[in-house]
Amino acid sequence: GPGDAEALAGQITAELTGKEMVYLCGRLRFPVFEERLAAARVRVRPVETYDTIELDYGDDAVVARLSGTPVEAVLLYSAKAAPVMIGLAMRPALRHLLERAEFLALSVRIAKELDGVGGQKVRIASKPAEDALFQLLSLTS
Repeated sequence: GPGDAEALAGQITAELTGKEMVYLCGRLRFPVFEERLAAARVRVRPVETYDTIELDYGDDAVVARLSGTPVEAVLLYSAKAAPVMIGLAMRPALRHLLERAEFLALSVRIAKELDGVGGQKVRIASKPAEDALFQLLSLTS
């Protein structure tokens, strides 16, 4: 598909107008997909199969997971993950591990959530697809 919920909804409405659709999804989701389908008279039945919960690792646990090594790049797939990453980057005990990291966002929507990263480099994938995000990663200095 096109890589984002709104474009995907636009792509499938022609075939599903007046019909019913079931899709597997998480409890937290971007509402535009369902809204756009409903506007096109597609009856949407979301089936929630997973949930996204925030974990709160202490500084020592994060340092251990990173083996005390500075991070060069952070790949962000979610607008929910971006502010959590900012919170980690701003912790005094972790700052030295994340201060030079480049933040690579899957989409503009995700990048907009990175307002608090200061002078750090934020780059956005050319399309909302993992291969485009990996392409950015290959260009990381």
